[in-house]
Amino acid sequence: MPTAEPTGQNSPCPSIERLARSMRKSLKKFISRVPELMFGEDPAAVHDVRVSSRRLQQGLAVLFPKPRPVKVRRLRKTLRRIRALLADWRGCDVMSNLVALEERRAEGPAEREAWQLVRDYLGEKRERQVARAREKLVKYDLDDFARRARKLLDRPTQNEDREAWKTHWQVAMDKAWTQWHAALTQAQQTRNASDIHQFRIVTKRLRYRIELAHELGDKDKATLIHELKQLQDATGLWHDRQDIYEVMAEAVARPELLLAEPGKVRLLLSELEKDRLQQRQVLDEIFRMASAVPSWKRLKSSSGEVPAG
Repeated sequence: MPTAEPTGQNSPCPSIERLARSMRKSLKKFISRVPELMFGEDPAAVHDVRVSSRRLQQGLAVLFPKPRPVKVRRLRKTLRRIRALLADWRGCDVMSNLVALEERRAEGPAEREAWQLVRDYLGEKRERQVARAREKLVKYDLDDFARRARKLLDRPTQNEDREAWKTHWQVAMDKAWTQWHAALTQAQQTRNASDIHQFRIVTKRLRYRIELAHELGDKDKATLIHELKQLQDATGLWHDRQDIYEVMAEAVARPELLLAEPGKVRLLLSELEKDRLQQRQVLDEIFRMASAVPSWKRLKSSSGEVPAG
């Protein structure tokens, strides 16, 4: 581990400086991609905005411990709100891809036409969500947001004491792991969609925080990051299937469709029932993957150090 540079009143510890540089990169990506949403239809832009907003929000949480300045809280709130605006838009894009895959896998014309009904419904829903998101996004002053964020990240901390920073980092990591284990336990006990969704969220937070540690010099966490990424992908796919079930239910519940296409509705309901039974086995695999993730206690005992930068 490299020798730490001396700290003084005007010299923040290197880890803080490196974290601030990483956050400036996330900010640049966030600011550059949001305007594309107003005019383009690229699903990758929606994805990039949401991911960069999460990384920036997590970085601000680590960089500015509680009680956080009002300026930081406002920035984090803006990031959450913009991400929430895009949630249904992103969801429609993901589900459209999955439904198109089901359509290609269909065994006959009737089944393909049944999935086409769902895809058409999704297309109409997406148009509404895109229009709604754009109407609200235009109200945000991104130039002002970027200016305020850069000002904070150029002066990343009021606490320049290295030991205090190390303590704060350790507390932040402990909290992320505690929340992750609690969410996992809750999801295993109930298997409720809401609890599994919450487990998915805290898995993302934990992964992003460990990735920050990796960027700050803790290079032995690559395997753990990969394991959490696989777990996140698995829970994400499970969550996407639950969203598809809801969309299928919305699509077939329309009276005009029930009257005009009863055969296709029956096919969709049959597919829904079969898929839901399979998802129980998927959950078993998700919990098996989660149980294979090393415990925080074991990780600390094997490394024991906070990245020095």
